[in-house]
Amino acid sequence: MDTLLRICNFARDNKTEKVFLPARLHLFFRGLSGLYGCVNPKCSVRRDPEKTTLLGKLYPEPRVSCECGARVFEILTHRDCGALFLRGYVPREHRPTFLWHEPTTGIGDESSGAEMSLQEMELLVTPEPSSHPKQSVWLHTTSGQLSWEEPGQKDGWLLAYAPDGSANLTAEISHVFNACHSAREGHAPVPTSRAGLWICGRKANSRLASW
Repeated sequence: MDTLLRICNFARDNKTEKVFLPARLHLFFRGLSGLYGCVNPKCSVRRDPEKTTLLGKLYPEPRVSCECGARVFEILTHRDCGALFLRGYVPREHRPTFLWHEPTTGIGDESSGAEMSLQEMELLVTPEPSSHPKQSVWLHTTSGQLSWEEPGQKDGWLLAYAPDGSANLTAEISHVFNACHSAREGHAPVPTSRAGLWICGRKANSRLASW
């Protein structure tokens, strides 16, 4: 049908030089609202389970867990270097022990009774860590637990990298990167439309994981 419309739009009458089917088309493209990835590199429901990838199956909508049983988090990528990040939410503490998949918990604070306050956290997932200030953290793939010490049994844990809190210039607790992890001196971070966040601009649509 598309081919027929194109032919009619270009074909002309030999006598009148008029187009057979004059048409003006407006094409609209809908971008991804987000991309979410299973944090199990050995995910059993990937399109190609034999292929080695950083993450498991990708989903176009948010969800708590993958069909394989592992947790699912939103994926972010740096618009220039392509670095892959997971975005989650944690309590306002230096070394949180659990990564939530959404900014609200529905759990009340024991002291105040108010809902627990969470802030954004970015975890860099890469097989080639750079020299940019960061600290290793292990994410339990099925529970979302965070371990700041290397687990004795690594099966079921995903190695990632969090911003190095000791590199912060302010006393404010922050779990987001303030510069490109591969940036060298003189290479400024890439700004985005989100105020206060320099590192993760666009949602990922890469081959770092498998649909």
